Amino acid sequence: VRLTTRWQARGATTINGYTVKAPRYVGDIADLYDVGGDRFLKLPRNRANNDLMAREQAALRQIECEGDPRYLPYVPRIVESFRLRDTDTADERRVTVLAAAPGLVSLAEVRRARPDGLDPRDVAWMWRRLLVALGMAHRAGVVHGAVVPDHVLIEPAEHGVVLVDWCYSVTYRHDTVPALV
Repeated sequence: VRLTTRWQARGATTINGYTVKAPRYVGDIADLYDVGGDRFLKLPRNRANNDLMAREQAALRQIECEGDPRYLPYVPRIVESFRLRDTDTADERRVTVLAAAPGLVSLAEVRRARPDGLDPRDVAWMWRRLLVALGMAHRAGVVHGAVVPDHVLIEPAEHGVVLVDWCYSVTYRHDTVPALV
């Protein structure tokens, strides 16, 4: 928390060559920072959540290896991962750099922007793509564990969907759900 507060006070910082500004998406355990193009840096706010970050990395790698290539764009791709040590506290956190389509908005943002609801045709394409993403992950041996509006990102113009935040996922290696959102 102190590390994040210092970054926000300065307006930006550089981590492993990535310029980090304000978070683009704020999750329950980590924040996603837009670091340019199709790249997002995911940083947990507390080192106690490193195990969940490792779980997400394992799930995304398993999906990349065993998932249907046609549907891989429905999940983020790991660009790199590394450990970040806070020089003031010596806390070490797992950081993941993810690639996903630029211009994504969460379903939570859509709900706030359209409180009266959406055209049923829009709901249909979102629902269909979300089910395809989940089906592809399940066939690859991964269960998401937390499909909530904040974790479903859409690209409205191109009808794209990306399912993010695989921290609560279950894979062959991890057979119990680690937490509930």
